[in-house]
Amino acid sequence: MSFTILPYQAKEHENLVNSWLDEEARRQTGIENWQEDVGYWQNHSPETFSAIIVRNPEPVAAVYYFNEHDNLHIGEILVDPARRGQGIGTAVLKYLLYTHIRCRKATAVIFQDAAASRKAFRNAGFVHTSTHPDGDAEYYTYHRLTVTTAGEGGLEPWMYGETMPYRFVVIFARYQGKWLYARHKKRRTWETAGGHIELGETPEEAARRELWEETGAVDFDIRYAFDYHVDNSTAKPGDHAAGQVFLADIRTLGSIPESEMAEVSLWEKYPPAENLTYPAILPVLFRSIENL
Repeated sequence: MSFTILPYQAKEHENLVNSWLDEEARRQTGIENWQEDVGYWQNHSPETFSAIIVRNPEPVAAVYYFNEHDNLHIGEILVDPARRGQGIGTAVLKYLLYTHIRCRKATAVIFQDAAASRKAFRNAGFVHTSTHPDGDAEYYTYHRLTVTTAGEGGLEPWMYGETMPYRFVVIFARYQGKWLYARHKKRRTWETAGGHIELGETPEEAARRELWEETGAVDFDIRYAFDYHVDNSTAKPGDHAAGQVFLADIRTLGSIPESEMAEVSLWEKYPPAENLTYPAILPVLFRSIENL
């Protein structure tokens, strides 16, 4: 899904979205209407921006936020009730974080009974950090991942003072002049082939296996490209991992074998951030591999 963001205008959107905006505001926050909800945050920060999110070309969600000192504060995301359960909330968050604003940190307050909001924020990479003093809401925080690339062994011992074992492989695959991405059966977003290195496997053996399992590639050339490291320890202490990236040129693409992947798709580079499973990681790795 690809979005456009428009400033919210009460009169312009009166007949189009205000009815479900007010319904959602009452359901999720207990506040009577959207304007009152936005006004509350505008009293806190005059820079509060309220917007309608449009997709092909219908309005599907609304959001308000303010950004100060590279810290994005999200007041609320409300999705059209007729479009719940389509992953729109998560996609809108990714759009804001990776396309529209590019902040280093983001925070949100989620009411206790807003299960859909909580799921959307978690899927976009937010983690629970604390409980509101009133006890009726939870604070969620997002910290942008740090992604580092280097030549083979260049990340060892990096900043941890010891050899960091490779845990994952990522495979960027070219086919018929474009880049190939796969979609997991449980997701609506796209990703490269890749996964864990199994016990007894070399990274290249894991890369060959994952490429076949997740794309159906049966005839291809594959080579090591570079090492990478992902550090999420700001959000979760100790959460970091290293792996190797491979580049594959596919000659023959067969059917995807029985696996967790549903389908593959070709792109000139990669899908928009809101359509990526890992929008913080994939574009960084792609910049290092596209000219190899």
